[in-house]
Parts: sequence; C-alpha cells; structure tokens
Amino acid sequence: MKNEHDRRVIRTQHAIKQAFEEMVLADHDGHGISVSELAAHAGINRKTFYLHYDSIVDLADSYVDDIAQDLIARLRVHSMEDYQNNWELFMHVFDEFFTSNREFYTYVMTSGEYSFLARRVQHELTTFLQDELVTQVHQDSGEAALIANFIVSNMMLMVRIHAAGTTTMSVADIRDWLMKLMVGGLTGAGLVKQPEQQPLN
Repeated sequence: MKNEHDRRVIRTQHAIKQAFEEMVLADHDGHGISVSELAAHAGINRKTFYLHYDSIVDLADSYVDDIAQDLIARLRVHSMEDYQNNWELFMHVFDEFFTSNREFYTYVMTSGEYSFLARRVQHELTTFLQDELVTQVHQDSGEAALIANFIVSNMMLMVRIHAAGTTTMSVADIRDWLMKLMVGGLTGAGLVKQPEQQPLN
C-alpha cells in the first residue's frame, strides 16, 4: 500500500513539474503562472497541488537542488588536479549540461523572471567549488571564495550570452574566448599547472 502511495506521489509531482515546465516555456512574455492554471494544465485540483507545494515560488525553488546537484555530480567526475591540468574540462561540464539538458533549465537560468533561481544555483555551485579548492588544493578560504566566484560567474556568463543572443558568435567561439580569459586569470592566481619541462640532452 505504501509503495502504491509513493508511486502516486511521484506521478503527481512529475505531472506538476511537467505542466510547470511547459507553461514556463510558453510564457516568455513574463505574465506568470497561477496555481489554478497550473493545476488545470496538470490535470489535478488546487488542493492536490497544495499537498505538494506551498506556492508557485515554492515549486520553482525545488528546481534549485535539481540543477545544482546535477551540475555538482557532473563536476565531481573530475578531481581538482584534473581541472588544474585542463580547466577546459570545467567549462565542458557546463557546456554539456546546458546544451544536452532540457531547454527549461537553460531558460530559467537566464530569464529575468527566474533570476532568483539562477542566483541560488550559482551560490550552491560557488560554495561547492570553494570547499573543493580548500580541501583539495589547500587554498586559503578567502582566496578560494574569490576564485570560486570568478570561475562560476564566467561559466554562467557563457550560458547567458548565448541564451540572450546578444552576439553573433557561436557557442564554441564564446566558450573559446571565455576560456582564454579565464585561464589567463587562473594562471595569474597560480591555479594552472604548467607542463613539466623535459631535461635537455
């Protein structure tokens, strides 16, 4: 009985989120979404919606963990030493997430209406990277905070520039330019490992 209840809960939450995502992508003019509209679109009643979420904002907030934890899991595939040897790996994780993942994630992370979600996701990622720099690279906590903000801000900038269409550059060109700028800054901070010099014969 409990398993059936759990399955119903999962199905309902999936229906709510699917309806929300479809409506957000169709609502680019920013008029917002009401609980009544969303419930009707999901095929449920308002009471059922409120059993799962307190409000539309509460529903939107639930995506912060979804996006941040997905990105963090992808980042953890490589060690900080891997990134120091090739910081392009870090950018590749973001690039892959936002080009292969759902259109919805890219939209909410770059739209003004849902900027509060982007800020919270950015905070989660920055905190994760700061901790990694302190524990794996033994960076000073204050310096790690600056470096983490610098890296994550550049990653988000790549996504926003492409999504906003403010340049005719391709995603690859945007990535390459930001990579040059980012590596230049990280090299100055001593966080780019240089290839070992081979002894002269």
